Amino acid sequence: MSNEIDYFPRGSSTTKTETKSEKPRVNHVDRDDLFIGTSSKRKRSNYDSQKVKQEQKKKKKKSIDGEDHHDTLYRRLHKQNLTDGVLICGCIEKISPYELRVSLPHQNIGYIPLTMISDEYTELIQQKMSSMSTNNEDDLDNLFHIGQYVICRVIQSELINDNETLNQQKRLHLSINPKDICDQITPDNLVKGMILPGVVSSIADHGFIINIGFSQRKGFLPKNKYLNTEQLKVGFYGLFQIKESSTTNSRIIPLKMIDNKKKRLALSPTKLPFHMLLPGLKCKVTVNKTRINGLEVSFGEIKGFIHLQDFETFKNSIDDFSSEQELEATILSIDSTTKLIHYSMQTHLLSLTSPPSILENNNEPPSSMIGSIQTCIVIRNIGSSLAVRIPSLNQYGVVSSNNLTDEEYDDIQQMLNSFKSGQKLQCRIIGISLSSNLAICTLKKSVIEAPFITYSNIEIGRLVKGSINHVDEHGLIINLTKHINGFVPIIHNADIPIKETINKFQLKKKVQCRVLQVDPSRQRLILTMKTTDLITGGYLQVLVVKIPVQLYKVRWES
Repeated sequence: MSNEIDYFPRGSSTTKTETKSEKPRVNHVDRDDLFIGTSSKRKRSNYDSQKVKQEQKKKKKKSIDGEDHHDTLYRRLHKQNLTDGVLICGCIEKISPYELRVSLPHQNIGYIPLTMISDEYTELIQQKMSSMSTNNEDDLDNLFHIGQYVICRVIQSELINDNETLNQQKRLHLSINPKDICDQITPDNLVKGMILPGVVSSIADHGFIINIGFSQRKGFLPKNKYLNTEQLKVGFYGLFQIKESSTTNSRIIPLKMIDNKKKRLALSPTKLPFHMLLPGLKCKVTVNKTRINGLEVSFGEIKGFIHLQDFETFKNSIDDFSSEQELEATILSIDSTTKLIHYSMQTHLLSLTSPPSILENNNEPPSSMIGSIQTCIVIRNIGSSLAVRIPSLNQYGVVSSNNLTDEEYDDIQQMLNSFKSGQKLQCRIIGISLSSNLAICTLKKSVIEAPFITYSNIEIGRLVKGSINHVDEHGLIINLTKHINGFVPIIHNADIPIKETINKFQLKKKVQCRVLQVDPSRQRLILTMKTTDLITGGYLQVLVVKIPVQLYKVRWES
């Protein structure tokens, strides 16, 4: 049933039919405004706060190289852009029984598991496990050495934490298997002078058969008087140079070791397309454009980038280069997704034969350097980092943005500008990047004043102070610094062993201990709180204590 009423739109009289709706119409003007106003204000305030947060993030989202964050192509290599499939040149910095730790450009770290080295090495491990052999000739430290250059492929980026933030840490898993590295290369178009990774698969009378990653072709390394045949065992990994260009019918590719007495020739851009390029190749590139953080270059029609960190030294600046200038540089990384190549002009990467100068003569990491306090001289800003020189060590170093100061700051550029060129500062070396040949330093006062920063800095018999972090029936875990913990077994928590340790010792209580044992490789530290050991020095009688692994499994990722 409908009622007809008079309706006057804009002054004219008409008739409108009014129908009854299922829900009565509510006049919002007549309703109490108390809750609506609060709700709308709450929504608006939430929206405004989110908008402010987004604007703050945009300000903080400055590029790692000091440029616009949205220009993610021409910037230094970072864990965020080292995605699966990226090829990269690295340098072995640590050899453990089950994996290789590789120093990657721009202070990145990657890990190579046993199964990603080569098919030959995987077969050796399987044979060793089946025969229960105790032969150590095929251990990793007998086939690789610290400072050795390797060509890697990123196969997996594993998140260390689950926080979805811009700075979330990733553990990069790498492969150096030749078939993974050379899967895009056409074996019929190999050019003289190219660098290929290879693994010794068998030994012949006159030379060595090298697996270079192709199913139908093998490499051959002839024996000569200059060749160190003792290291060329089955499973040996190395970088080999092609002696002659390949043809369609060639099944054997002649190879040679990279000569450390001769300068490597740079390849011209007309010889190789993009899919034939590999890290380690020395190329002739042309400068297209100078940027605030490096050089845009080209290898023929292939675009490339040389970051400030990859100049020959930190003394070189952007003003030293001009457009159309021709340079010689080694390929650092290749990203098939963006079609961009990173290059380096550093001396040790141009040769690929001499280890980085930051290594000592015996090719061992200078462990005495890490943790040492040095006087450094500021050179200039490099993106969001500070380049410094350490005169006493004749080395260059870099201080990242999170190691500039203990104080919080919002504007990175303003903080970097507070450091003047030529300024002398006190720094502490907290790490070494073999690939970049740099010392990683910190200017934080809290780190500089810390008694030690690594397990290697702690000596047996030293008195240390810390706070109790964990208590149970097996003993105590003492927190010495942010990244160093020590374990006090139950027999060493007092002169007379206390069984009810949970009731006796309070968490965060300050205690003094003496070091009994140190194992830097496993990051384990055994302490004692016995008064007799603290005073009389009875710590010299080192005891072997069985420690529950589940209590002491503390792992810190850098």
